[in-house]
Amino acid sequence: MLFVSFGRPFGELEREARARFPGASIRCACLHAPAGEEDAEKALSRLAAEGFGAVLCQPVLLGRGLEYESFLRRVLPFSGRFARFAAGGPLLACDAHGRDLAAELRCSVPAPDEGGAAVFVGHGGEPVSLLARGFASLGMERWHVGAIAGDPAPEALAVRLRGAGVSRVTLAPLLLRDGFHASRDVFGPPPSWQSSLEAAGLAVSPHRGGLADLAGVRTLFLRRAEEGFAALPPG
Repeated sequence: MLFVSFGRPFGELEREARARFPGASIRCACLHAPAGEEDAEKALSRLAAEGFGAVLCQPVLLGRGLEYESFLRRVLPFSGRFARFAAGGPLLACDAHGRDLAAELRCSVPAPDEGGAAVFVGHGGEPVSLLARGFASLGMERWHVGAIAGDPAPEALAVRLRGAGVSRVTLAPLLLRDGFHASRDVFGPPPSWQSSLEAAGLAVSPHRGGLADLAGVRTLFLRRAEEGFAALPPG
């Protein structure tokens, strides 16, 4: 199994995969490899040279956006070099995945009380929509999502929250890593989400940490890997 992440590999996920799949060789690669790391094409070429016959490429990505499309463009051309090959799916690809993540966040982040709300901010697109529907399906009325680019924007969500009697917000990134985008777009100075919500009169408590820091989220990625193994052609 080859885990493919956007940046540096997630070491804890790799270690947990070795324990979960003891009969598989676990490797890691990057879509855009930083210094000292191997990109997906080189890793797949190495696996072919080493004689592996069955390979699952499992993306460590949140949703089916531009990064997932880039992942598919990079790995699918190698499918003919292995007897059995599959490209796995991202963490969020359907409503069931959104419910699973919502349930995990409910167990991992302090629940908002009366007058409070939890807001998770991601890049936007399908992951934000799927998590929003996951919160709704589980009756998590005080849990909300926002987008760095797109809807819902902080100003619009602030109006909704104030209208619902919310005065306090726990703000968290809907990102795998608590890195550059979290520090600049979620928690940073204007025009970050934190600064916009505070300008709207809401008291904001930052909840730092990436999704991949949560053991339950890593378990969801291992579940995606199990689904990917099941999708390998019989052999």
